[in-house]
Amino acid sequence: MWYLYKVFSIYIKFIFVKKSDFIKIINEEISDAGFDFLGNDEQQKEDQEFTLLSNEDFQKQFICDYLLHKKDKYKITQVVESTINDWERDGHLNITYGVELEYVYDSTKKPARFGLWFKGEHVGYSVDSDYQPGVWAGTMPDSTPPSGGDWFDEIKWGDINVQMFMVDERDDDIKFKAFERAPERVQNLFISTFLSDFIYKYGDIGVNTPEQHDNIQKTGYC
Repeated sequence: MWYLYKVFSIYIKFIFVKKSDFIKIINEEISDAGFDFLGNDEQQKEDQEFTLLSNEDFQKQFICDYLLHKKDKYKITQVVESTINDWERDGHLNITYGVELEYVYDSTKKPARFGLWFKGEHVGYSVDSDYQPGVWAGTMPDSTPPSGGDWFDEIKWGDINVQMFMVDERDDDIKFKAFERAPERVQNLFISTFLSDFIYKYGDIGVNTPEQHDNIQKTGYC
């Protein structure tokens, strides 16, 4: 690390000078504008970022911008994990989905960086279907091909835990206060919007729950 190099350079200089010059050398090196002796600049930056991400107004604005599909303001930069079990075989639904994001809260500053985890075990659900197996009548013109399919017509989104975290080396959890204090309808919309495409892609089943026919403008939240 750079500051370790600086400490080593001080040590080398100290070897070849008189003791009377020791204090002078130390003061010169520490006063160097580019020398963050204890990493305080980086610590302060991380603390400021943690404070911003913990701010409830910041969190609520993100929830609204996401549900309003303002894609110029947020971007998923990495999918950390995306797993869903074989719910038909297991008889229950488990979901884990983690992402890292960039979010433009203030256009004059760099995007804020943070992550979200969605985790649920034995998530409640129900399935509807219009699947028709078709009929083979001996010849193609007289036969009826299979049609339709299955879909989740209900998912208990509240069974899925949502966590916010920092994406720097600290990897600290952040209390997602705005989400926790949001009405249940808004919470369900937020989770549903994040996970519906993921479930369709990896769970091999469509999602057509009431949340797909709702939107944030109807809630009065934003």
